[in-house]
Amino acid sequence: MITTVQSQQWTGTFKTDSTCSTILCCCLNGQVVVTQPSTSILAMTSGLSGQCSGQTTFSTTTPYPSGYSGYVTVYGQNLTLTLSSNSDTISAVNPLNSACDGNAYRSIAIKQFGNIMTIVALLFIGQTKIVF
Repeated sequence: MITTVQSQQWTGTFKTDSTCSTILCCCLNGQVVVTQPSTSILAMTSGLSGQCSGQTTFSTTTPYPSGYSGYVTVYGQNLTLTLSSNSDTISAVNPLNSACDGNAYRSIAIKQFGNIMTIVALLFIGQTKIVF
């Protein structure tokens, strides 16, 4: 049995789902881009929808999570972020109002590119001959 250990990958492009109630909350909407400007910081940008007092974009930085859980404040709402074990989903939980919970899923195109690059690398390694 071969097991693969994956490290968390917070950075990337994600797409929000419709879980967050725009009637009751200010919700991340559309594309969420997560970058790492330094080893200790995550930066996040996204669209907003719902009860956001006319704001339509969101941009913030937060300390880089030490594992699969972190936090961010979105328009006054403190959200706990959890990254799935395969790094494909970020779940946001508002401990004071579950109607404001939501999910963002890693862009399939980005993931497929990574999978394609892995296949190309494996093919290249398989074709390499070691000569002594």
